[in-house]
Amino acid sequence: MKYTIITSVLILNLLFAYGCKSNPNNILENDLIPIELDNIKDSVSFFDFFSKIEIIPLETINNSLLSQMNFVKVIPYEGFIYILDTKQHLIQKFDSNGKYISTINKRGRGPGEYSLLSDFGIDSQNRTIELLCPTGILNRYTIDEVDFIESLTIKDSTKSTHLFERLSDDLYIFFSIFNDKKLLYYSTKENKIVKTEYTLPDYILLKSTLKFALSPFVRFNDTVRFYEGHNGYVYSIDTTSLSISAKYKWDFGKYSFKLSEIPEYENDIYYYRLSNTISFKYASSFLLCTESDRFIISNFNFRGRMMTLAYDKSLNKSHVFHKTKEGVQIFPGYSHKEHHYICIPPKYLSQFVNKSILSSSQQIVLTTINSDDNYIILKYTYK
Repeated sequence: MKYTIITSVLILNLLFAYGCKSNPNNILENDLIPIELDNIKDSVSFFDFFSKIEIIPLETINNSLLSQMNFVKVIPYEGFIYILDTKQHLIQKFDSNGKYISTINKRGRGPGEYSLLSDFGIDSQNRTIELLCPTGILNRYTIDEVDFIESLTIKDSTKSTHLFERLSDDLYIFFSIFNDKKLLYYSTKENKIVKTEYTLPDYILLKSTLKFALSPFVRFNDTVRFYEGHNGYVYSIDTTSLSISAKYKWDFGKYSFKLSEIPEYENDIYYYRLSNTISFKYASSFLLCTESDRFIISNFNFRGRMMTLAYDKSLNKSHVFHKTKEGVQIFPGYSHKEHHYICIPPKYLSQFVNKSILSSSQQIVLTTINSDDNYIILKYTYK
C-alpha cells in the first residue's frame, strides 16, 4: 500500500467518524512536552517499543466477515477477542487464535434490542457486555450467553450518545456529536446526566478530518483518558469533580495547530480542503491514541504523511517517525497490560509487518494470508 494511497483512503473513511474538541483550559508553557518535527528521521527501531509481534488471521467464513472499514474497535477478554463492526451494527467474537466463535447481534425493536450500534464495552468486574445505541440507550447483557440484563436510558435534553466508557460502578462518560456540550457524565444511581462539559465547533465533527477516528476515550488499565483529535492533547478524567484536565500536552512549536485559525460558517468543501492544507502546515488530525504502562502512542497527519508519536513516560522522551528503521508503521489501537492490539484488512498488512520483525513461525503465518481474507489482528508485546 503506497502511503499516499492509504492516507487518502483513511481520510475518506474518516468522514463518517466522530470528532473531537478544543478546550478552554489555560496552558502553561512549562506544562508542554516539546516535540521536534524539523528533522524527522525513521531511525527508531520497532524493538524500542515491542519485544515481538504475532499475526492472528481471523477466520474467513460467511458469518465472521467484518465490513471493509479501516478502523474497528477491539477488546480482548478472557481469552477471546471482541470486535465492533459499526457498519453491520454487531460484535464478532473470536478465540485467541482467530477462530470464529459467535456474533452478537441484538438489532431489532423489542426489549433488549437496539436500532443502531455505535460503541461497546466490557465490564470485567460484573462480567457484562454493554452495547450503545446512539439514540441514548445502553443495553447490558451477560458476557457468556449474552442474555439481556437491563437498559440505561440517557434522558434529559441529550440529542445523541455516540461513544462511552464506564468510569465506575455508578458513573459513565458519554460523548455526543450533536449536543452543545460533548461530554456527558451519567450516574446510574441517580438515573440521569449529572454534568455536561466540553464544547467544539460543529465543523470539526461534521465537516473536517481534524478529529479522532474511533473514540476520544483511551482506556489505560482501570483509568480512562480523553484526547483531542485536532492537537493530540491527552486529558485525565476526575470522577470526583466530573471534569477533565490536561495530562499530556504536545508542543510542536511553529507546527502547533490552533482552532482559532479556522473561520466558522464556511461550506463543507471549504472545511474538507482546509483540513488537507492544515496537515501540510501543522501537526493535526490525531486519529488514534493508546496508552500503556510505559508508552503513549498516537498518530497524526503532517506534510502529507501519517506520522507516529511515541512518548516514553518513564524516560520523558518522545519519538516521531513515519516508519521504523525496519520499514513498518506502528499505529495505536487497544492496549491492555503488556499487549497492544490493532485490527486491519489484509491488504494493508505489508505496512505493519515484514520478515525483519517476525519470528520464523510468524513468517510462515504471513505467507498463508490472502488479500481477500477476513481482517487480521496484530498482537504486539510491549518491552
